[in-house]
Amino acid sequence: MGERVDGVFERLTSVERKVDSVDLKVSSVETKVDALDVRVGSLEVKVDTLDVKVDALEVKVDALDVKVDALDVKVDALDVKVDALEVKVDSVDAKVDSLSATMDKRFDEVAVALVEQRRYTDFAYERLDGKISRLDDRMSTLETEMHSGFARMDRKLDQLIDRA
Repeated sequence: MGERVDGVFERLTSVERKVDSVDLKVSSVETKVDALDVRVGSLEVKVDTLDVKVDALEVKVDALDVKVDALDVKVDALDVKVDALEVKVDSVDAKVDSLSATMDKRFDEVAVALVEQRRYTDFAYERLDGKISRLDDRMSTLETEMHSGFARMDRKLDQLIDRA
C-alpha cells in the first residue's frame, strides 16, 4: 500500500506541477488578456474619436452636397443663358453675313460705276481734246489770217503814207 500511496503521491505531485504550469499559463493568458483589454479600450477611444470625425465629415459632406446642388442650379441657369446667347450670336452672324453680301454688292456696283465713269471721262476727254485741237487749228488759221491781214493793212497804210 505504501507503494500505491507513493504512486498516488507522485501522480498528485505530477498533477500539482501540471496545475502550477496551467496556473502560470492562465496568469500569462490573464496578463495578455489585460493587455488586450487595454488595447481594446484604446481602440474603443480611437473608434469613438473616429466616429466623431466621421460625423463631422458627414456634416461637411452634407453641406458640400447642398453647395453642389446650388452650383448645379447655377450651372443650369448659365446653360440657359449660353443657349440664349448662342441664338443671339447666330442672329448677329446672319445679319453680318447679310450686311457683308450687301456691301459686296454695293462695292461691285461702285466698281462698275467707276469703270463706266472712267470710260465716259476718257470719251469726254477725247472729244474735248478733239475740240481743243480743232480750236487750236482755227486759232492758228485765224492768227495766220490776222498776220496776213495786218501785213496787207501795213502795205496799204504804207501806200497811203507814200502818196501823201
